[in-house]
Amino acid sequence: MSLVTARTVAQNWYSIVYEVVNPIVSSSFIETERGIDTCYIFNFRSGGFIITSSSNDAKPILAYNDTGDINSDRSPEFEWLINCYKIQIYDIIEENIISNENRIIWQQLYDNSYVSNRDEVLLEMGSSWSQGEPYNNFTPMINGEHCVAGCGPIAMAQIINYYKHLSDYHFSNEIYEPNYITLSQSINIDEDSSEFQFPNFESLDLYMSSIRNEFDLGNSIDFIDGFAALSFACGIALYADYNQVSTGTFPIYTTAFAKNFGYRSNYIYRQYYSDIVWLDMMMDEIIDGRLILYGGTDETAGGHAFVLHGFTTDIAHGETHFKVNWGWGENELDGWYTLETLNPNNYSFIENQRAGIEIEPVPLTLIGKIYDALPVFEIYGNNDPHPHGLIEIECENLTYGGSSTITYDVADNGFYLIQPDGEIVVGTEYQITFTSEIYETESFVIEIIDESDVFFIDPIEIFWKFKPLYNGWNWESFPILDRIANDPVDAIPILEEIEDFNNGITEISLQNDLYGILNYDEVGLWNPITGYELQSTRCYKIKILPELANFWDFRELYIEGSELYPVLGVDLIAGQDNWIGYWVKKSQDIDDAFGQDWDKITSIKAEDWIWKNMTPTRELDDSVPIYYPIKPLHYGKGYVVRVNEDILGFQWNFTDDRASKYIKKVPEDFSFDEKADYEVIIIDSIGGGNNVSEIGVFENDICVGASVVDSLPVHILAYTDEMNRGSNLSFQVTYGERRDLSNCEYSVLNLETGRYESKPLIIGEQDHNIVKINLENTDQDLPNIGKIKLLPNFPNPFNPLTKISFLVYNNSKVSLEIYNIKGQLLKELLNEYVETGDHQILWDGTNDKNEQVASGVYFYKLSTERDSQVRKMVLIK
Repeated sequence: MSLVTARTVAQNWYSIVYEVVNPIVSSSFIETERGIDTCYIFNFRSGGFIITSSSNDAKPILAYNDTGDINSDRSPEFEWLINCYKIQIYDIIEENIISNENRIIWQQLYDNSYVSNRDEVLLEMGSSWSQGEPYNNFTPMINGEHCVAGCGPIAMAQIINYYKHLSDYHFSNEIYEPNYITLSQSINIDEDSSEFQFPNFESLDLYMSSIRNEFDLGNSIDFIDGFAALSFACGIALYADYNQVSTGTFPIYTTAFAKNFGYRSNYIYRQYYSDIVWLDMMMDEIIDGRLILYGGTDETAGGHAFVLHGFTTDIAHGETHFKVNWGWGENELDGWYTLETLNPNNYSFIENQRAGIEIEPVPLTLIGKIYDALPVFEIYGNNDPHPHGLIEIECENLTYGGSSTITYDVADNGFYLIQPDGEIVVGTEYQITFTSEIYETESFVIEIIDESDVFFIDPIEIFWKFKPLYNGWNWESFPILDRIANDPVDAIPILEEIEDFNNGITEISLQNDLYGILNYDEVGLWNPITGYELQSTRCYKIKILPELANFWDFRELYIEGSELYPVLGVDLIAGQDNWIGYWVKKSQDIDDAFGQDWDKITSIKAEDWIWKNMTPTRELDDSVPIYYPIKPLHYGKGYVVRVNEDILGFQWNFTDDRASKYIKKVPEDFSFDEKADYEVIIIDSIGGGNNVSEIGVFENDICVGASVVDSLPVHILAYTDEMNRGSNLSFQVTYGERRDLSNCEYSVLNLETGRYESKPLIIGEQDHNIVKINLENTDQDLPNIGKIKLLPNFPNPFNPLTKISFLVYNNSKVSLEIYNIKGQLLKELLNEYVETGDHQILWDGTNDKNEQVASGVYFYKLSTERDSQVRKMVLIK
């Protein structure tokens, strides 16, 4: 259809809907897709706009309103929906998809014979908020300018303002509102509040209390700080990545609504519904008086969020339009937009759309947090030991009857949220039970003690049903054995219960300070065949071959028996390594666990960290860093402890304090072989280098250890060769996304003088290996150590689509594969030669049979013949 024809159709529609005689078009624009006209935009002199399609085989009226106009200042959310229209219409034109129904409507509108019989339902929201002032007055300020508030936080805040309800949640609660980093600028929320001029949690709570008081009086927000505070609170709840141009958030609206504000909601995806069912659900929500938090995702701009608060429908003509609040300011782009498929014979109008529905306040929200008692690894992600499997959580009302069940998902970041039916009654008791395929069943009872609409449940640790054994050396103990008291038991029958023992395992190595070495070889023989025992209080180091495909894979070892008595005593002897287990069923920091004997501890070695008792000697004008920070002990792991005097009958101490969080980050740029023991090297500082991401240590040009650099000092566990003890070590670093390799100069701290000296680092020469790296005289323009770089996927978490990006430095044959948490290959996305440069591939959450996979943690692995890299992503539903 020509622009002239479409203008006539738009004028007639405007006249019919708004009863205006001869409306005048003040300006018009043509939207194109790949060189083809797809949409026409008409602004009217009396106010308002109409968007039409350019094909009479597509629905004619895409959007309209009697106020505002469409100009160059368009929100990304608006652009996303327009692009959805354009792509559909382009396909309709190119594929010549005919619709007689649409042609009839076009003709009726053109000759002004169209008879409208529209029903309208509108929920009044008041003024439309925006992402700028005053709504972003509390966002972090960068270079003298506040970051934009973000479409998600603004949509969420407007919905809360509509319902006039805030729960008694306090953002200053340290357990339930942990600090986080807005990734693009590395700004800690709320640690950096003074530097970047935004309110900390305590100050934010004061503003939220003022808003809560207004809501309790039945008033909407009417003060500037209130607008800014609620917008910022919603950004915090959604873990906003604040930026001056575009602020992104995680799609965790259901969790954020419930945890932070006391709302029930349900987040659904259009792909799982037919067009008719989907549109009926949206209309039913509005009929029932509930706003809809609508959104979608595109490949370039990421996620979008806005509010639906009304609809019109003309059943005779099959026309439905929804009232959209874009959150882009008053009377600009807001209006009535179609969400229908533009041609009944075309593909379904999905475009990665999603909706938050059933949003409404609830009388009570129970908030709890789950911690994995055995955190293992981290891939450039959240350093918090959240469970990584599905957990069914049942809440039974013991006082008045009734129960409900929810499913904890990995995307919930450790939180679980229960919203029981009924009013709050003080004294009501609830029994909460956790069940899972991975974790042991846990059950406990809580009692409602006041009339607050938020109840915080004490955090709970959950323990694995089995012992996971990973690649490399596992430092383990066996607190559960079928034994009497602490009597040792034969090791071989237990080890033969390891998963895949009779199906592929070629070697098992077991080490202990008392029993020595036990080996299982590829011909199926144990050496020694008898006499090697496991004792619950001892530490054992276990390695299994062949290695599994990925470092996050593990083999399961189920052990039947009884738990060791937690206060059983053992002797710790000075002058030797004491290989002991940790059999207290509670993670604890080392100083708490050793209790009154803490001052007698010289050193503690764990599988992936070391602690030593030292007071560093340094130049007097330097501050003294903590070279060996406190670390946690975990149930069922093994440790090597040295003491400065005998501790006879040592017993583990018990406290109510929660253990520190520690998960060792996995380096991506260096590879090395673990040994049963290691030496620690401490990088005190890095001079002259910016954006150093990883440091590797080399012995005779072979990498023997590496660490990710996220703060200083950095520990590197060096798996050196005892045969070469006394040989010199060298260091290499990589730089963020560039992955350039640099050999670097260094100096070694002389513990006697307290000064750094430019001399080789010789393992074993001193008790503590502390060095300074100097990059000022380093040539950083050396060849790349690898040919690829795997980048974070976006969005993450995601549903149903995510984009995986990677760099190829040289033309190479590259494979990109998707794995589940068990290390099973689900899908190969790429296996071909690719050229140097940036590349992107989409994954739609399906396996190699094109079946949709379940929500959970997945890994994507990029490989060449010389290199491979892995990252983690989370699929939510």
